[in-house]
Amino acid sequence: MSTNINQTLPRIITDITLFFVVLYAPWWCMFAALFLGVWYFKKFYEAFFFGLLFDMLYGANIASLHGFRFIFSSAFLVLIFLADFVKEKVRM
Repeated sequence: MSTNINQTLPRIITDITLFFVVLYAPWWCMFAALFLGVWYFKKFYEAFFFGLLFDMLYGANIASLHGFRFIFSSAFLVLIFLADFVKEKVRM
């Protein structure tokens, strides 16, 4: 049981920290923190939800994308799967 707690505690602390980063930090700081989370943790799906939260709070319609608003959530969804694929190939 202690092994499971040792694996989830850093993830919970990271999630709480990322919540405050999304609320109070600039977009580039949030992007860097989520990128590190995706790279460090395996299957870090929380990045998509933090990107969705960021898009809901601060996102704007982009005319060149026909009013598409969810840029960060889409980018992190792609990044999650791309990072998992690369980590799987590199670690063999």
